[in-house]
Amino acid sequence: MRLLTVAFLLLFSAIGIGAFVQERTLAVFTNTGSVNANLFKTSRCFGGDAPVTIPSASYSPQTITVDVGCYVKWTNTSNTAHTSTSDTGVWDSGDIPKQGGTYQRQFSSTGTFPYHCNRHPAQTGTVIVVNP
Repeated sequence: MRLLTVAFLLLFSAIGIGAFVQERTLAVFTNTGSVNANLFKTSRCFGGDAPVTIPSASYSPQTITVDVGCYVKWTNTSNTAHTSTSDTGVWDSGDIPKQGGTYQRQFSSTGTFPYHCNRHPAQTGTVIVVNP
């Protein structure tokens, strides 16, 4: 992990971007000081759920990678209802109530699963499921 961190730091510093890896989350800092944290996140879900929050019209992280058999749990922290709806019809959460509503789903096969919010079509995310 430390070698990977050093490799990212060297790569990003060469092009004017700083980065760090913490708990398998990549945070990228641009030279203007803006932060794009949790854009991509891996979760091995050791005895728990892989969390995705819905703070507004977005998913955080937008892309999450989990092992086969893991649950992904969406938690809506915004002031309006949202959904987690598979682009290919694999699942549809229905409305996830505002301010604390949750939905969880177990992923039992490998693949890339894009999804969106039925209420906000531009709100998209992806679950990537891999073998442990």
